[in-house]
Amino acid sequence: MRLSKILGAACAMTGLLVAVGASAGGENYSVAGGGGKVTVTSKAPWHVNKDFPWKAKCGGTVLDKSKFSFTETSAAVSGGTGSCELKGALCSGDKCEPFTTTVSF
Repeated sequence: MRLSKILGAACAMTGLLVAVGASAGGENYSVAGGGGKVTVTSKAPWHVNKDFPWKAKCGGTVLDKSKFSFTETSAAVSGGTGSCELKGALCSGDKCEPFTTTVSF
């Protein structure tokens, strides 16, 4: 009984940490995907870090920074399929934050 309470508490804390991490990154950007394209849009006062080595990894296919198109507030890429791991970064003032998220093309 005691072990199940400890495991339950550990699972609850893990879920809380994951939720906090996900919502913290999501506060600064939104992701829209579909039709073979994914767009990351920053939320003010954040902007896209164009110097970061952006990439999307879709199984064995890697879309590197050269495949992305950038504006001050967005990064877009096409050519992936299915569920992909997207890595990018945003900046506000002198603070920059990299992020990793799962997206669907």
